Amino acid sequence: GLTLRDAPESFTYDWKQQEVYHPPAMFSGPQPVGPTHTFPAVEDATPLACFCLLFDQTVWDFLVRHTNMYAEFVRQQDPTKHKMEWHEVDVNELKTFIGMTIAMGIVRLPRIDQY
Repeated sequence: GLTLRDAPESFTYDWKQQEVYHPPAMFSGPQPVGPTHTFPAVEDATPLACFCLLFDQTVWDFLVRHTNMYAEFVRQQDPTKHKMEWHEVDVNELKTFIGMTIAMGIVRLPRIDQY
């Protein structure tokens, strides 16, 4: 099957609300185990460096593509429901949103406008 890294940019998905059965994965022979990334030395490991090991450019591209696809899907379901004009998000915009969401979970302020 397709993996995140194998999916071409032109690959499209049909967003549907349905239950899908996924049979258990069959493994063929021994698989490598353990970490697949070289982690920075503990004294060099910043929170951002650790985060970037999990959210590399491939993940950001995937999230942006599917955010925009899902927005289009939702808007097509009921075009009169969404009054504000939609513009597609890009990687920088999504990184800003995720960063602010994380920061808002760590630093609690009394009002939303204080962020």
